[in-house]
Parts: sequence; C-alpha cells; structure tokens
Amino acid sequence: MKAKTIMTLFLFSVLTAAASFSAHAANVISIENECVTVEDIFPNIGIKDQVFCGLDYGETRKLSVQLATHIINKYNIKAAPGEAYFNRKGRKIEQTEIEAKIYERLSQIYPHAELQIDKIRIQSDIYTAEDGKFSIDISNPRIGGMYGRLNNGFKDTGFTVYVKGYMEVFVTTDRIRKGDTVENYIKTEKVELSRLRGEPITNPEGLIATRGIGAGVPLTGEFVSEQPDLPEGAAVKLVYKGSGMQLETRGILQENAFSGNVVKVKNADSGKIVTAKYQGGRTALVNF
Repeated sequence: MKAKTIMTLFLFSVLTAAASFSAHAANVISIENECVTVEDIFPNIGIKDQVFCGLDYGETRKLSVQLATHIINKYNIKAAPGEAYFNRKGRKIEQTEIEAKIYERLSQIYPHAELQIDKIRIQSDIYTAEDGKFSIDISNPRIGGMYGRLNNGFKDTGFTVYVKGYMEVFVTTDRIRKGDTVENYIKTEKVELSRLRGEPITNPEGLIATRGIGAGVPLTGEFVSEQPDLPEGAAVKLVYKGSGMQLETRGILQENAFSGNVVKVKNADSGKIVTAKYQGGRTALVNF
C-alpha cells in the first residue's frame, strides 16, 4: 500500500510538471502572429497546426483546460492539461497619436485654421504591431462632428470626434445695406468656423453687399459680389437686333450688370423681362 501511494504521488508530480512545462498553465505566453499553434502550447513538439486564430495586437485569449485536453487527445501528446493565456505582441496606440493623425488630415483642408479637438470617443487600449504603424480615415472631414475609422494593421475600429476650428476673418461692424461697399464696415476677428456659411472673404476691396447684412456677421462669399459696371435698377438702352432690322427702347436692369455678361432686363414700355448681353456704355443687346 505504501509503495502504491508513493507511485501515485510520483505520477501526480510528473503530470503536474508536464502541465506546467508543456501547457504553460496559468502563464501568459507572448506570440507574434494572430494564430495560436499546437507548438505554441507544447513547445518543441514540432506540430504547427493552428488551434485558434483572430488575435488582435495586444489581445489576450485563454486556452481552457477542455481545449487543452482535446489537443492532447487529438495528437496523442503525453502531458496533463492546464490553462494558459496567449497574448499577441503589440504596442498601445496613445490618444495623442490618434489626435495628431486627425490634425494632420484636417490641416490639409483648413491650412490657415487653428484646430482644437473638443472630444473624441474611441475604444480604449488599441494596439498595433510593435514596429508597425496605423492609419485613420475620416468620412466627410470638416469642422464639427465627424465619424472615422482607425486601422491598426489588423482590423478597423470606429470613432467619433468633434473638432473646433478658429480663423481670423472679416466680420461686419455695422449693418450693411444691399449694394453698399463692405470694406468700410468690417474688422478682422477670430471666429469659430462653424459660424461660417461659406468660404470667408480674403480681400474685401471693391466688393458690395448682395443683400442686407447685420452687424457682427462673418463675411463670406454668399453676402458679396464685385462692384458691377452698372447696378441693378439702372436704366439702359435696350437694343433689339435681328436680320436687317434694329429696334431701341428703354430698359431697367433686373440684376447687377458686368460688361460681356448676360443679364435680365425689363422692357420699360411693355413690362416684359428679357435676357440681354450687357455691352457696356449702358447698352444691353437682345438678338432675335
């Protein structure tokens, strides 16, 4: 009985040692690839068959006793089963790195803006290869809220980000009436770009308001146009010219006229609105 007890204890010690050595019980084993192989579990056994795959960089996954038992039986390995944990090597991507990528992307679109990430929502603890890089893609990049994806070399991870942008632009100091020149009623001011409704004006010289503009409004292209050769409402000579004939009457411009451009003109006699080419010299020509 004593000899049998000693043998049982001896076998138990051997199996426990085998489990600790062969199956790395309760250890975390680092691997390079996304797949765990039989040889990763039982070193130096020479069997490279895959046990499971899909490990992301930095991810740790457990090998259960049940799975270890299945592998031992399948390959007739002389070992005792045990738990083990496998971790794919990688380095953590810091949030400052992600923000730098976002700034780099938006700076190409807003080269003169001062950008500020207000908030970013993304899964924590994203890893990439130890010597690898990562990339980001932003759908519809703009100031304000955006959605993007980060690729760590293994999979994509979605994120949302809200970016503020500030730029020195021209802002109206007083109310400007339609048709007034704007350069005497503006100043430069740093504004949040989400306030802009269009592209900001970079040179206000010679521009007039195309509609009434309130005070404190950032000046964008939708509010202004170049000083016309003749303004809307001005009287012109309206010339009808056809094959072998020419008629002249008085017309009223229905929009600002620039030399060489087609404009709408109201025939002062008939009240009919026609399209005519402004020739300059207060003359608009209708070909018929």
